[in-house]
Amino acid sequence: MAPDLLATHKQGIIDKLREVGISGLPKSKLPGTSKFKPQAVEELEKSQLIVNIGTTKSSRYILKEFEQLIPQKTARKKVKKETVSAELFDKPESIIDIIEKNAISAASDILTQKELTKGCKGGDSDIEDALLRLSESHKLLKLKSSKTVYFVHISKIRSLLPSVQPDLPPCPPPCNGRGKTPLPDSSEMNRERILGAYRKISERIRLPDVEIYALQQELGCDSEALKTFLLEESRKGNAVLSYGDWSLSDENIRSAAIYIRGKAHLLIHFKH
Repeated sequence: MAPDLLATHKQGIIDKLREVGISGLPKSKLPGTSKFKPQAVEELEKSQLIVNIGTTKSSRYILKEFEQLIPQKTARKKVKKETVSAELFDKPESIIDIIEKNAISAASDILTQKELTKGCKGGDSDIEDALLRLSESHKLLKLKSSKTVYFVHISKIRSLLPSVQPDLPPCPPPCNGRGKTPLPDSSEMNRERILGAYRKISERIRLPDVEIYALQQELGCDSEALKTFLLEESRKGNAVLSYGDWSLSDENIRSAAIYIRGKAHLLIHFKH
């Protein structure tokens, strides 16, 4: 029971830090009980999912993925503020950082271009290029209402995307070799073997949501055969597919995605 509670605490901390963005929270404000929170925080730090950008006495935790958006990070290395070269602000990469910082830290989820690019130095073409690159990397969503264009950062809506039980079309029955639907290798797709691999990974990362790619690597099985099995388990209500974080996933992890109605699902959670 303790591992389940610990995993729940870890997921709760991740969700809360994703919600507050780069503002972060002190350790005392992180969700959880005094029995499990210290261990949950320690393990999340070791796995580099969260980072303390404050001090030991005055902590301030954020998600690791937001660390690059915190310019104050240089202060922790005792680097003077004026040592940051002004030419950094002339590069589209830095404009991207400023735009992301504005988008994540803003009180409002939806911003106009003027609000989003506040503090950006550079020509209009540099700013347009930065906005385009953020949109193409799926970090920034572009919305249009009448003649006004608005933007919203993916981190603002990620917390609203729960693990979902997809509404799947009926699965065609396997054929006897005469049709077009191949039968999965029954030995390779042994349910107990897959569940054993899933539990092994879940216990190792202390989280119930496991990457489909990690499960495939643990099993050493065919990707398509595993996807077929997982879809069937999801359809039966034995497992739940969820989106994961596409923007932080490499090509290998993305290659194992299961697409449902055009949306990529990277994670699987078996119900025990």
